[in-house]
Amino acid sequence: PRSWRDNLITGLVIVLGLTLAFALGLCQLADAQPACTHWASPTGSGNACSQSQPCPVQSFWAHAGPGKVLCLKDGTYTGAAHMITPPAGLKGTATAPITVRAEQDGAVLLDARHSGFAVFLGTHDGRPNDWFVIEGINGTNGLESIMRVASSDSLVRRVVAWNGTSGAPTDGIS
Repeated sequence: PRSWRDNLITGLVIVLGLTLAFALGLCQLADAQPACTHWASPTGSGNACSQSQPCPVQSFWAHAGPGKVLCLKDGTYTGAAHMITPPAGLKGTATAPITVRAEQDGAVLLDARHSGFAVFLGTHDGRPNDWFVIEGINGTNGLESIMRVASSDSLVRRVVAWNGTSGAPTDGIS
């Protein structure tokens, strides 16, 4: 028969193993990103917004809603059709934000060419854009700021911005 010490050691090993497995599972959950539902590319055209037929960023807004994820393929995005400027009143929810992210962090550049914002999440005519997540992009050459996030409950992660118009009140993210 097994001694009480052997049983205690076995029990502790099992508890330790379960605790470790649970902790590793939580870490993986925290790092998990929602799957892409739509895709855009610098040369995208049309409205499919699929992985094989990516669209311009602006075409995504017709598909966007709570829980939708636009993944930006690598490259330099220029022109109004490729900036992250959703229409007035478009919103995600607390449990299902609208996400726009680079497929590879840092491999997407939004160049506003001093004609507007690379990212504008704000209030248009009193109708805000709330519950957005913007991840892994770079932005440059904004008219004032590169990015303006004046919406409620939106999140910007792993984003770099530079070269706002000289003399503007801010030249990065406001």
